[in-house]
Amino acid sequence: MATGRKLLWASYLCSIVLVLQYLAQPASANPVLATSLGFCKPVRIENNKTEQCCLPAPRRPPTRFKLPKVHRLRVRRPAHELANDVEYVNKYNLAYTRMNALPDDDPRSFLRQWHTHCSFCKEAFLQRRLNRSATGYPLQVHYSWTFLPWHRMLIYFHERILGSLINDPEFTLPFWNWDNQLDETAGAIPQIFLPYNPPNKRIRNTFMYKGKLRNPNHMPPKVLPLNFDLNLEKERSNWTREEIKNSNLGIVWNMVYNKVSAKEYMGGVYNTSSNFTEEPNKSVGESGGAESLHNTAHEWVGMLNNSKYPDNQDMGVFTYAGRDPVFYSHHANVDRLWNVWKALPDKITEDGHRKRKDYDDYDFLETEFTFYDENKDMVIVKLKDTLDSRKLGYKYQDMSEADSLWINHKPTVSKPSYRATDLTYTPAVAEPTTPSDALPRASN
Repeated sequence: MATGRKLLWASYLCSIVLVLQYLAQPASANPVLATSLGFCKPVRIENNKTEQCCLPAPRRPPTRFKLPKVHRLRVRRPAHELANDVEYVNKYNLAYTRMNALPDDDPRSFLRQWHTHCSFCKEAFLQRRLNRSATGYPLQVHYSWTFLPWHRMLIYFHERILGSLINDPEFTLPFWNWDNQLDETAGAIPQIFLPYNPPNKRIRNTFMYKGKLRNPNHMPPKVLPLNFDLNLEKERSNWTREEIKNSNLGIVWNMVYNKVSAKEYMGGVYNTSSNFTEEPNKSVGESGGAESLHNTAHEWVGMLNNSKYPDNQDMGVFTYAGRDPVFYSHHANVDRLWNVWKALPDKITEDGHRKRKDYDDYDFLETEFTFYDENKDMVIVKLKDTLDSRKLGYKYQDMSEADSLWINHKPTVSKPSYRATDLTYTPAVAEPTTPSDALPRASN
C-alpha cells in the first residue's frame, strides 16, 4: 500500500510539473512545422508559367532526427584552395554524377535536391502547426529566423547524400569563400565549377559546369562585388580591384560585424501567425544581415534579365538556384559566417547589453523541418538541434586571417551608430524589370 501511495504521489507531481511547463510557454507559442507532407502546388515563375517542384512521398513514416555520434569533426575547406586537389575534385564530381543518375522518384536525386529548395522557398506548401493542421498561410523559409538553420540542414543532408554515394563518410562540401579579400582568387567563381584552361587531363569535373547557366560576363578573374547591381554594372565596370576590395570589406563589416542582436543578423520572427508571401502588397518578413549579404552572389552568378533565358535561370532565382552546384558551396560559406558571427566579441555597442547569440525563443527552438536523409527516409529536425555545427559533426577550415580584414575594417563613411543597428533590414524594392523570383539585394 505504501508503495502504491508513493507511485500515486509521484504521478501527481509529474502531472503538476507538466502543467507548469505548459503554462510557462509564452501565450503566442506557435512554432511552425515546415514539411513537404500533404498539400503541394506548382510554383509560379515568370511569364505566367509554373514549375512542378513537389517532392515524393516518404516510403516509411517520418522519424525524429538524432544528432550523429561524432568521433572526429569533418572539415569543410575553401573551394579556391581545392582547385588543384585532383583526388578531391574527381571525387566531388563523381558524387554529383551518381546523384544525377538516380531515378527522379528518389528523394536523393539531384532533381529532388534542387526541388527541395524550390518548393520550400517558393511557397509550394502550406505552413503547418506542429499538430500538422494547416494555418492557411504559405510556407516560406526565407525572410526570417528560419533562413540560416533551414539552409544549414539542407546542405547538411545534401553533403551526407553525396558522401554516401561515393562511400566516403568523411566527405565535405567546399565553401565559396567570397568574403575573403586577402586572396584575390577567393571571390571569383571557384575553378572547380568551371572548365580548366588549359585543360587538366587528370581532373574530371564535367558535371560541375556542363549545362549550368551562369553569367558569362562574371567569369574569373572577375570577383564578386558585394555591391553588385545589374542596373549600375556599366558605370562600375572601371572599378579597380582595390575599390572592389574596400567596398566588399565595408559591406561584410556592416552585414556581419555590425549586426549584434539575433534579429539583426538572423532575421525576424516566423511562427504560425506569420503570413509571408511573394504576392504583391503582402509582407515578405524581415531578412537579417546574413540573408541580405548572401543575396548578391545569387544575382551575380545567375542569368538575370537575359532575354535568351526568360525564366532567369539558375542561381539568380529561388526556383532554379539549387540546380547549380555553386549554390551549395555558396550556402556553406553563409553557414560558416553564422559560426563566425557567434564567435565575435560581445558588448561592442554603446549601451553594451546586447549579445551575439542565437534566438532562445520557444517558437524558434521548437520549429520543425522535414528533410530526406541519405537513406531516403524523411526525418523531422527541430531547429534547436541545428545551432551547433560541431554537434552535427563538422567545422570549417580556419580563415581567421582573411576574416580579420573585414572584422577590423574601418568604414570610410560617417561613423556608424551602433544604436541604429536596432533597425531591421528592409529588402530593396525591385525595379520593374527585376523578376519576382529574384532575391533582394544587400545594401552597405
